[in-house]
Amino acid sequence: MLQIKNIYKSYGTHRVLRDVSLSIDCGEIIGIVGPNGAGKTTLFRILARYITRYRGEVTFMETPYARVERGKIGYLAERPFQFDYFTPVEMLLFERSIKFPDLPESNLYEVLHILGLEDYLDEPIKHLSAGLKKRVAVASAFLGSPSILVLDEPLNSLDIQSTIILKQLIRDALARNAMILISSHVLDFFDGLIERTVFLKQGAIHHTCAGDARTAEEQYIDLFMPDAKEARQDIL
Repeated sequence: MLQIKNIYKSYGTHRVLRDVSLSIDCGEIIGIVGPNGAGKTTLFRILARYITRYRGEVTFMETPYARVERGKIGYLAERPFQFDYFTPVEMLLFERSIKFPDLPESNLYEVLHILGLEDYLDEPIKHLSAGLKKRVAVASAFLGSPSILVLDEPLNSLDIQSTIILKQLIRDALARNAMILISSHVLDFFDGLIERTVFLKQGAIHHTCAGDARTAEEQYIDLFMPDAKEARQDIL
């Protein structure tokens, strides 16, 4: 189980997260939803261990989060960092050197093949389209079959084919008992995947609901778009 207890995070006088507590079981996937500035990316950066200074506690299988092996955490940032002059293979070799020094090199080529990158293995990332760059970032996040997957706006720049592949990678990760957190502005992506949707508002958890897109959309309108709800009722 991944447990997030009473997390607070501030930048100067600006509080980004306020008393966030959440638990995720093995083999569970949850969606984190909220408007820009709600604190989603900050929470995800904490779970990716990019941010290490905060109040509160995170544990994984009762182990303090700072002591969890890096290879157990897969992170897909909304704007992934990549070395422009690296090829996709070199980018994954770099990822392996940090997290999985004993991972067979064949595993790198397997995940690149799954994401349809076999024709671009030796092409510098700077020459790839935005969609292909995102596929490389997805490959990095799923490399080594991490136990925790943190996916921040994973659909950005992905075409329909890549989105279908991503969904299958997520289902495969769930089948091996991984725990997954996803943020997305595309609520339809949650259909058939998400078990719970957690709504962040001004850095705090305001509501949770079942994970289907219709319920999530209705709750989103209630929480963040009351004027739109009233207008829709007037029309009906």
